[in-house]
Amino acid sequence: SQLYFSDWVGAGFAFAGNDKPVSRIFTAKLKDYKAPKTPNLKTASDAELIKHLTGESSTIRLHAQQYLLQKKLSPQTIEQLTKACLNKKLSVNARTAILFTLKQALGEASHDTCKKLLADSSMREMALKALTDRKTQMTSVTPELITPYLKDADPKVRLQAFISLRRLNKFSTSASNAIIDA
Repeated sequence: SQLYFSDWVGAGFAFAGNDKPVSRIFTAKLKDYKAPKTPNLKTASDAELIKHLTGESSTIRLHAQQYLLQKKLSPQTIEQLTKACLNKKLSVNARTAILFTLKQALGEASHDTCKKLLADSSMREMALKALTDRKTQMTSVTPELITPYLKDADPKVRLQAFISLRRLNKFSTSASNAIIDA
């Protein structure tokens, strides 16, 4: 809820002299803005943490994710996270936080959800990224799964597909041809 700006005019390694401003730090706030109350995440249930994971505050999302990842997730929690991740009514930022919560908690077991998200143009880039996020968790990922996205309409998806193929390090003839054509 605050931005900080610095002005280093006159700053340097030499003393600028008395009565000469060397640098300043400014704070900018939105007028009449009230930050949301910070919830007590330590005592929150899994359902409450998932609710916070889908909220507007990126800071609260991050902390909710960290609390979820500190414990073993129950099958019910995994199911709730998966449903929320696939919910197109939630923001892309919230769905991305949920996707990477699943990825960190489940490893390769999250790949089924990632593959479902490939059909969703708003989440395709992040799904590709999650599929090849950990080099030790790519046994079920094939070049044929990623190659079609080298021709996606979204340039960010094309770039992520290229990065994912490179991380996979298993170029097939069709993948190589698609890279050349892209």
